Amino acid sequence: MWKVGSISFALCMLLLLLFPLKADAAVLDSELPATFLEFDLDESLCRLDGTLIQPDGMPLVENGLLFLPLRTTAEAFGYKVTWDSISGQAVVSSGMRTISLTPGKESASVSEQGASTVISLAAAPKSVGGRIMVPSDCVPVLLDCQIRWDQSSEKCLLSTVGPGGQTIGADKMIAYLAESGKSDAGVTIAVIDTGVDIDHLYLKDRIVSPFNAVDGSDNVYDAVGHGTKVAGIIANCTPETVKIMPIKVDEKGGYDSATIAKAVTHAFESGADIINISLTASADRDNFAVSEAVSAAISAGCPVVVAAGNERSDVLEYTPSNVGDAIVVSAVNQDETLWLNSNYGSTVVVAAPGVGIATTVASGNYGIADGTSMAAPYVSAAAALIRMDISGITPAELRNLLLDYSRDTGPLGWDPQYGGGIVDLSGYVTLRKEGLIGDLTKSAEEKASILDAQIEALRKQKLEEHLRLYGIFWSPLFAADLCNESQNQYNQGDYFAAGYYLEKSIEFYPNGTACNNLAYMARRGEYFPRQYSIQWLLDQAETLSSPHAYINEALLLAAKGEWDEADQIVGDFCQQYMGSPGMSMVIQSWKSLSNQNDGEGDLVLGWLMRYHVDTGSPRSQEYYLDRAAKKYPYLPEWMRSAT
Repeated sequence: MWKVGSISFALCMLLLLLFPLKADAAVLDSELPATFLEFDLDESLCRLDGTLIQPDGMPLVENGLLFLPLRTTAEAFGYKVTWDSISGQAVVSSGMRTISLTPGKESASVSEQGASTVISLAAAPKSVGGRIMVPSDCVPVLLDCQIRWDQSSEKCLLSTVGPGGQTIGADKMIAYLAESGKSDAGVTIAVIDTGVDIDHLYLKDRIVSPFNAVDGSDNVYDAVGHGTKVAGIIANCTPETVKIMPIKVDEKGGYDSATIAKAVTHAFESGADIINISLTASADRDNFAVSEAVSAAISAGCPVVVAAGNERSDVLEYTPSNVGDAIVVSAVNQDETLWLNSNYGSTVVVAAPGVGIATTVASGNYGIADGTSMAAPYVSAAAALIRMDISGITPAELRNLLLDYSRDTGPLGWDPQYGGGIVDLSGYVTLRKEGLIGDLTKSAEEKASILDAQIEALRKQKLEEHLRLYGIFWSPLFAADLCNESQNQYNQGDYFAAGYYLEKSIEFYPNGTACNNLAYMARRGEYFPRQYSIQWLLDQAETLSSPHAYINEALLLAAKGEWDEADQIVGDFCQQYMGSPGMSMVIQSWKSLSNQNDGEGDLVLGWLMRYHVDTGSPRSQEYYLDRAAKKYPYLPEWMRSAT
């Protein structure tokens, strides 16, 4: 995680968050499965997740075929190797899987869950100096890993979905996509960071459309190395068809919010399907542009995954981790407890592994990294895998899916440390196979048709009740039922259903609550009414004595820059409703929004205090207006004075 100040990122803060690599020579530890195993044939070196190790033999090339040392290769990925001196057979095992190989025999036997299969090999394994060497082409099938042999650099890289990826169920999701014929679905993830080492052996086939947001070029050289780590995690947890769009916002350790906002806008306008931002900025007025750009990307249909930050404090103090619609990610240790330095707070959606993560580093190497910066790309990868499965999924639907299929940890239910829990696609795969999660993406017409059927069923139910109780069908009561159901749908995040129910409620019987709530949703862009304008709805709501409508109209004018007219409406409202139940309802509604870090709630509370309304809050008017200024950068200075 790296941090940006109000004008520029502080280099010293960045250096605190660049993670050390484990570079000491070591002996292979079979208890800890690797993510990357690299042989450098030119220099006779072997690295396990970037750490130099002593292999039991180096690869060799014969007749154009590459042979790898069986013991080192298998043990790197958690397999146990035994050798039967009588039969001369080598047995490789892990869990329910057992592989039998014999030097000189061009086949291998694979037993898994009681079933046995014989696999033909391109060449027979051979014994060299008492060590068994196997042809490289058989290794991916036998050990369930990927292999890249770059003959120009004399490097052979083997990789598998690492422990962090297995924690989030990426391996199971990749297998499910292959079974479903969806592995070829293309998804592009924009990595807004310090750049990416685009020549890295593990990454170079994944890179598309690199962009330098600092100078407008395509030079994304990663002098810092942070972005390369983020990109490596994404690549490790996704199929080859998931591409990475590196967008650099770093130049010699200097960063500014305008560049980050430019990068976000460039990402979704250039076709990115998901944006990963492993950075935080102080949530002051100078960084309003960042939050605004993130919100615009989400509104355009591009989910934005954001690291919570490494300051051990509230996410609301930083941006874009304070953006309510972003997918904010905290970090957990290997034992799935919250990482000591992880930020926390009301916008955290999920948690992911963030400690001891093996990934790519600059200069073509591999290493270990910690931080919420590393947790976020796991969630971006999970989002990409879900998008491959359900191609038209919206950011809101994706966010809800991640919440629904996270593994709850910490306090029961959602909490500010882990959000909904640790992302785990294993549960998603199980339910998807059982048909319990359908394709979520439907057109507006399809959604309306489904809701019409629900509304008609409810109308028939209420018709019987009303006839039994009153002798007639009471449209006002049924309209109120629809309004209540709209609130339930809104609380669940289904804005289309919420708005549609409100429209139908008004059709049956116009009431102040329905008109105001629909105007509220339309003003915020959460739903676009088919029949009514915002102003008509507000006029109706005021006529029907809805106190909320006055505040909504003032906010509508404020959004247009008509602050004086808006202030007149708030002043009249306060004079009319001071001390009334209507004022109490307004205070509670907007206080709830303020608690969700929505700037509208902060603005309304500060505005009411300007007219000496007792909001029951220990916070000052200045406090609320300072927070509101993040969303309303052109807040008039007179707003801070009392009338």
